[in-house]
Amino acid sequence: MKKILVCALVLVMCITAFVACNPTTGPDLTNLNAAKAYLETLYGEEAVDTSADYQRPARTPDPNNQGVYFDVAWSVAVTSGPATGVAVSEVVDGFVTINVDEFTTEDIVYTLTATVSDGNGNTVTATFNHKVPAFNALTVAEFIALEDGEDVYAIVGYVMASGANPGKTGSFVIADETGAIFSYNKFEVNVGDKIVAWGSKTTYSGTPQLTTTEVMVIEANSPDYAEASPTVLDASDINLAELSETTMEEMNGTFYKINGVTLVTSGGYTNANYNGSQLLQLYTNDEIVAACADFYNCKVNVYGYVRGFSSGKYLTIQVTRIEWGEDYEYVPSTPASRVEFEKNALELDNITVEGDVELPTVGSRYADTTIEWALSDTTAATLEGNVLTVAALPEADVEITLTATLKNGDVTDTKAITIKVCAPAESFIKKALTAGAALEHNTSTTDSYIVIGTVAEITSAYSEQYKNVTFTVTDGTNTIIIFRYNLDDAATIKAGDSIAIAAPIKKYNDDIEAVATFVKLDITSLKDAADAGVAGSGADGTMIYGTVKEITTAYSEQYNNITITLTDGTNDLSCYRLAGGADIAVGDYLLVTGTPSAYKGAAQMAQGATYNKTGVYVAPETPAPAEKVTTIADALTAAVGTEAELSGTVVEITEAWSSYNNMSFYISDGTNKILVYRGVTQVGLGDVVTVTGTIGNFSNSNQIATGSTAVITTAHVCSTYTDATCTDPAECTVCGKANGEALGHTEANNEGKCDRCGTDLSAPQPTLAATISFADTANRTSLTNDEQVWAQNGITVTNAKASSTSNCADYSNPARFYKSSSLTIAYTGITKLVVVCGSSSYATALVNSITADDNYTVTADGSSVIIAFVQAVDSFTVESLTGGQVRVASIDVYTTEA
Repeated sequence: MKKILVCALVLVMCITAFVACNPTTGPDLTNLNAAKAYLETLYGEEAVDTSADYQRPARTPDPNNQGVYFDVAWSVAVTSGPATGVAVSEVVDGFVTINVDEFTTEDIVYTLTATVSDGNGNTVTATFNHKVPAFNALTVAEFIALEDGEDVYAIVGYVMASGANPGKTGSFVIADETGAIFSYNKFEVNVGDKIVAWGSKTTYSGTPQLTTTEVMVIEANSPDYAEASPTVLDASDINLAELSETTMEEMNGTFYKINGVTLVTSGGYTNANYNGSQLLQLYTNDEIVAACADFYNCKVNVYGYVRGFSSGKYLTIQVTRIEWGEDYEYVPSTPASRVEFEKNALELDNITVEGDVELPTVGSRYADTTIEWALSDTTAATLEGNVLTVAALPEADVEITLTATLKNGDVTDTKAITIKVCAPAESFIKKALTAGAALEHNTSTTDSYIVIGTVAEITSAYSEQYKNVTFTVTDGTNTIIIFRYNLDDAATIKAGDSIAIAAPIKKYNDDIEAVATFVKLDITSLKDAADAGVAGSGADGTMIYGTVKEITTAYSEQYNNITITLTDGTNDLSCYRLAGGADIAVGDYLLVTGTPSAYKGAAQMAQGATYNKTGVYVAPETPAPAEKVTTIADALTAAVGTEAELSGTVVEITEAWSSYNNMSFYISDGTNKILVYRGVTQVGLGDVVTVTGTIGNFSNSNQIATGSTAVITTAHVCSTYTDATCTDPAECTVCGKANGEALGHTEANNEGKCDRCGTDLSAPQPTLAATISFADTANRTSLTNDEQVWAQNGITVTNAKASSTSNCADYSNPARFYKSSSLTIAYTGITKLVVVCGSSSYATALVNSITADDNYTVTADGSSVIIAFVQAVDSFTVESLTGGQVRVASIDVYTTEA
């Protein structure tokens, strides 16, 4: 038996020796080669030229095993040119940076090598051939001569004009000895800086522009900078009617001194008039404005560069300075004259809504003139500092007197201003009920009356046979019956809905009701646009209602129009050159019907809108339908409101899909492209789509207006992904779609820390304990003007008005917390909060409102704000939302189990 065992052992040793001496297989590199191929697919098609720094990942996925990653080491071998011109950085946040010498005087040819390893000593390599081209900036003239396109070029020159305030970003003009060009994109530069600006060539209204992507300051406040010699133009030489893309070619890049214009201010903007009408639209910064504060309504000379035009309306100038232009000697204002001016200019509106009103603390023109306030009667309102508070509107108008004390230097003066705290306006429902009460039994009004309020009760359920529903609507005090409502959305009507309709009023027995034929008032889209402070657009016949807050331009008998500001108590909306208006006064309650448009980024009712202030609605004439456009080229020149059905490829996403269920993107047919503004279909880069909507216009450029739909005919296919982390899965670099799952923490060496990310795994980790959603109002426990409380899954969220000027609002999905409100989140044992906001800008506003503290850290991740606590707390309060309004969709609460 021993002999057999010995022989067997010898046999095994011989076989082992034979295999060792005669290998038939090597290591299995299948997965490593797949990872190598993946890198080659990602980066093999990238441009050979690398004129700026770029990044590469330090890890790459194993395409054959989901969730498995290989390490990647990057190295550089320079084969031509300066050996130090390219270098690889240390790994930071999972990436290395390939640093290149952007200003190399000769081409640098190099090979970038990726060494992929599996941790067992096995490696494969992938190589990529690149070149750093010798720095060869274009002159401004050479750049202007380029065709428009996306290629990036460099220009070296001096900043000749800037719209930036100190320490802020702004648009600017860069010039060299061959010419000057305007950059619409904003950077922090100062006049006199010598810079390199990288960007692509675009043309807007005949004006070449540098679409700047990067700026490098070579020499701040360069001693070689000198203001250009101006070309002199008298105001009388400028014919606005002749401005065109052709005439712009002669004016672009020229430094002008424009004589004989009158400096004016309108709506907070400084502009220049000639012969009583606007001639120049001026782009300035605060320093320029402050230097010419004495020049308003006087003749001046304006220095600057042309940056655009609006034919027949104005020439746009990027201003460098404004000087006195009158024939008589300029005499600077004195403290006494500044106080006198501000005293005469100081006016206050009557108060028509409850809440806080912030009174001005400095002058409208002279910021060095301060204003303090006193209130003689506190019956209808109270005053604290410069905040006037009306807790409740009176039953009848009450006059109050405010005294302003104006100071400048040693000069002091006072002004007493008497205004009204107005009784609430009669509601639309109340007017409809009054009209119905005057009727005979079983008769109806000839006109339609407006009904705006909340659905209180469904009194007769939706009928499939007759396609209608009967319900009541209330404004909180008055209630009216809506009898057999039969619009398209009848089946979806439910208690709690906000609704706005217009209908004849009928008396049936003792009931007053709105009868079955309706015109629905489309107020939602425009209110939302005004609320967001962005451009609104829509077809003729859009309606908006509210109280007249301000008459910004008095009624003109010559033109039979007036410009006013409407308010609904929360949002303001300008109605520009409203038709008629001789009978309009502040405090009137109006229905305005017209076409929404946009001006300087804000929604407004365009010129020509009509109004009614009696509560009686007169339906507008229905315009003839415009012929549908089917090509992008035709859509770019079509009239606003024209229907469009356009096919193309999604080439750029300008606003990602948001919690409001919309997004903005460009589609292209290969020749032309057009912006689809806030379409309601989610698309991805590379999708081939057919978009159906109407034509809108913003800043003289046609676009597809808000609310369009898209049909995806060829969907984008995800191909490139970010690296997964221990806590987050890989995501498509184009559309953000998750690919697989997070890696999860691994800990192989028993040191108590994650091998990948270094997280201390020995410490208790926060775990998700509960979530509160603001998708609807079901979990809101109370709502008053001063406080709003939500409760769900043990979480309580309290929104207190605090010092906010706005009352707590009836909003959900997401909830809205106004500037200066306070926000408290309560739950037992909170160790981490994840606040999901409506957008990244709202997340930033929340972060900016949170005071630094040693017990927590605050970070923003896209639209989420993450608050991590050192010690557990039972509540967390943001005392004041100083960063601005915040909209919140949900809040996750994490606790730590010991």
